[in-house]
Amino acid sequence: TLSTQVFDSRFFDCRTDGSAASGSAGGALFAFGPLRLTRTRFEGNAAYDGGIDNLSLGGGAVSSSGSSLLIENSAFVGNLTVRTVRPAGGCFDGVGGALSASIDAGGSALLSGVEFSANAHRCGTPTGAYSGQGGAVSIFGPSSGALPQFSIDSSFFGGNRSANGGAIFARAVALNISNASFHDNDGG
Repeated sequence: TLSTQVFDSRFFDCRTDGSAASGSAGGALFAFGPLRLTRTRFEGNAAYDGGIDNLSLGGGAVSSSGSSLLIENSAFVGNLTVRTVRPAGGCFDGVGGALSASIDAGGSALLSGVEFSANAHRCGTPTGAYSGQGGAVSIFGPSSGALPQFSIDSSFFGGNRSANGGAIFARAVALNISNASFHDNDGG
């Protein structure tokens, strides 16, 4: 099986701007299929919606879609997603200031020894109001089939911001958290 694997690397100040055809996801890395990140740092990356209304937007640093995800001994610091203000005001939701993960039915994900600090989802500009879901991480499972297992172990979440789920937003997954620390995250 093909997979993406990244070891001992650093991604910083990367940016993606949306297009109507592709959406905007993963300011530094966008992966379909199994993904493994080990001893990797993502800092100051961003995903913007390019001013396109209703554009899919997620993962200021990383967006992943597949059957498995493993992130170990890594850090996500100061990443963001930025949604354009709508003509009527406000912003459509975006997800995952640092990481957006969509896991297949019956799939699995593990975050172990990962730091998420000062990641956010913003409306309008990088300093705009907090909006969206999952200031650090947004996790999605399928609409049908076996729930994927998503485990977080020995990880830290601090100073992450969004309108819903300052640290984590999860939908349709079996989420297990152990030995994790959460400090000063704000979900609205």
